[in-house]
Amino acid sequence: MQSPSFWSEYALQSIQTQVLVGTTETNVDNWALTHTYPATGDSTSPSLWLSSIARTGQDTSAGGSTAAITLPPVVFSGTPLSNRADLSDGYSPITRQRLSTITTETGETISVGYSSPGCASGVPTDASQNTTLCYPAYWLPLNQAEPVLDWFNKFIVTGVTEEDPTGGSAHDTIATTYTPVGTPAWHYTEDPTSQPDERTWDQWRGFQGMIVTTGTAPDPITKTQYTYFRGMDGDTLPNGGTRHATVSDSRGDPPVADSDQFAGGTYETVVYNGPSVVSDTISDPWSSAATATQAVSGLKPLQSFLLDTADTKVYTQLSSGGDRETETDYTHDSHGRVTATDDHGDVSTPADDLCSTTSFADNTTAWILDRQAEQKTVSADCGATPVYPQDAVSDQLTFYDGSTTSGAAPTVGDPTETESAITYTGSAVTSTYSVATASFDEYGRPATTTEPDNRITQTTYTPATGAEPTQVVVKDPLTFTTTTVNDPVRDLPTSSTDAGGFVTKEQFDALGQLTSVLKPGVSAPSLKYTYTISNSAPSVVDTYTLNFDGTYRLSETLYDAMLRSREVQNQTPDNGRDITDTIYNTDGWVSETTNPYFNSDAVSPTYVQASAGDVPSATGTSYDSAGRKTAAIAYALGNETWRTSYVYGGNFVTTIPPAGSPSTTTLADARGNTTDLYRYNAGAPADPTDPPTDYSATHYTYYPNGKQQSVKDAAGNTWSYQYDLLGNQTSAQDPDTGTTTSTYDHAGQLLTTTDSRAKQTTHAYDADGRKTFDYDTTGNAAPSSDNEIAGWTYDTIKKGYPTSQTSHSGGDVYTQTIRVRLSP
Repeated sequence: MQSPSFWSEYALQSIQTQVLVGTTETNVDNWALTHTYPATGDSTSPSLWLSSIARTGQDTSAGGSTAAITLPPVVFSGTPLSNRADLSDGYSPITRQRLSTITTETGETISVGYSSPGCASGVPTDASQNTTLCYPAYWLPLNQAEPVLDWFNKFIVTGVTEEDPTGGSAHDTIATTYTPVGTPAWHYTEDPTSQPDERTWDQWRGFQGMIVTTGTAPDPITKTQYTYFRGMDGDTLPNGGTRHATVSDSRGDPPVADSDQFAGGTYETVVYNGPSVVSDTISDPWSSAATATQAVSGLKPLQSFLLDTADTKVYTQLSSGGDRETETDYTHDSHGRVTATDDHGDVSTPADDLCSTTSFADNTTAWILDRQAEQKTVSADCGATPVYPQDAVSDQLTFYDGSTTSGAAPTVGDPTETESAITYTGSAVTSTYSVATASFDEYGRPATTTEPDNRITQTTYTPATGAEPTQVVVKDPLTFTTTTVNDPVRDLPTSSTDAGGFVTKEQFDALGQLTSVLKPGVSAPSLKYTYTISNSAPSVVDTYTLNFDGTYRLSETLYDAMLRSREVQNQTPDNGRDITDTIYNTDGWVSETTNPYFNSDAVSPTYVQASAGDVPSATGTSYDSAGRKTAAIAYALGNETWRTSYVYGGNFVTTIPPAGSPSTTTLADARGNTTDLYRYNAGAPADPTDPPTDYSATHYTYYPNGKQQSVKDAAGNTWSYQYDLLGNQTSAQDPDTGTTTSTYDHAGQLLTTTDSRAKQTTHAYDADGRKTFDYDTTGNAAPSSDNEIAGWTYDTIKKGYPTSQTSHSGGDVYTQTIRVRLSP
């Protein structure tokens, strides 16, 4: 689609952000924009070019800075490329700069490569069948009375290279290449502002696919292939004709229409490991009927649609042959919202099917259409009738703006109450509980929340209106308060006072970076931080940790230009340093990490990066081309001492440790749950899906909500578990200890535990959810001091802190008093 642009005779020089503090508009950040007119190298007049952006942090009210801080600029460099394809007529080539290099604040260079001119050997004769990287368009040359039809170059990005000039390693470049699949497509203009006699096939619709690779040999080279919709179906052809276009996947499925509204959407994504496919994802699009239509003289009507995904299929290749398919289907309403998600999981079995449905609370007058009224999930296909209670997974209702009617139209859309199902009788919910009720201020900030059992938390903001708050006070259900004082410029906490009166203070610099932490009971900061951002050397964060003697211990983290942690230097007691290095490969993945090694020099902002032969201990990591770890290798002085290898089969991972430890295979279902663990008594099998008999197996099963249902070991012993709809474990069967049952209150707190001997323990809590007593209530005895097992007290020394812990055994009472530092 094309849209109008708007021009000014003024160049934007800077961008200033401000926030209202009290009644004063206070500066936060400034971005200075520098423009130049770079030469084109030919007769074309230079054009305005944004050459750099520099950020200045201006917040000096948070204690960490007395002046603004300006970072090194982000610099943009260009390469001049000719817009016009045919220069034989003597007109200007209309050369313009294309972005070629970005140099970041920390010195990283991001270089962009472009394709060659697409019509160097001549322009197409039929614009409607153009499959080149140039396109027709009308323009008005200098001294011409009428626009002329001309051909212009289309330059596509062929590669992006990220480079770290500060890292000191040969692996400081990450190169990504983009290789088009198929030929380009050009669509007839849809611009309603164009003149009828100047319309042609000038709308870029891209390639059918793209292969993206990253990495440089001998490192793994990743490969992902994408297939796109281009929206070419129904395109205008000469003499009133219409183009027919489809999109096909790599699996040979029936092609789908390449409808105009789907242009730019991804249809298929294939991930490779070398030449082998790892996974294949196909997403069919969904479109509403046209939500608006505008007639345009001489063109097809302009239409708007709501777009989303209709279904997604994922094919995971298995080493045993074939693949495992998962599928998720989506149902939408007229507003484009998903009302049902039919998650089939592994399509070969209905056992893992999940259906989630969503209804909404709508206010079409105020255009509040995104508030969910009910979310229900059952373990069945959406086309089947669920059987309750066994198919129930979850059911949650949300009410808005004080209403207690499900689906009632919201006024502002604040969620004031949430209820969740606990049990079902037949298809009816027989027990629900209010997760929380809440009220909000006029800005939508929480004012009160009421948890189950009437636990109320209140939040007060000062000032309440008109500006960013400088203080937030939270009062908990026991009326204990926590007070946070904020720097309102960046909304950062500069002081926090807990219920016991202990104060923690923090300071931040002009950029909003933490510079110090003053903990309760000490006069000097417990932690101090300094930051050095450089575009020509490592960027450094210094951390100073307070010692018991009042001195500080320095730790320095050095970051490369890509802001990856490359080296950590920790000061030792003798003022030397322990050093840890991290090395990355050309994919950007960690390839080696050293264990700390000693150097007698003081901590400094310069890389040490000892050679491999001088490092006592290091761990290397190798990967396959899909980014999966294939080996963890231990080195000593540069020599390999042992390795653990990993083999992938689509639905399993086999781990082969050094000699002396058993190899294992972990099998997983389509949802990623471990279903089987094979532990081999000798070696590792060539085919873990059909292992030899010399192994032991542990089998795992799960409920549809992902909770573990059972574990069965190699000896046939079985552990099993049951849960309520809130995920609380209500029962567990253990082959040694028998059955244990548990009950919970509406806040999810464990109330009682009964073991296989019918011995029952009852737990009690205070209003803040802290455990206060355990009682032996076997035989449903009432809790009392006579059957108390343990007790906990709080708040008598300092509010919010424990005072003592008491246990009872054999008629004896044991009390442990907990000391709290009294000096704030």
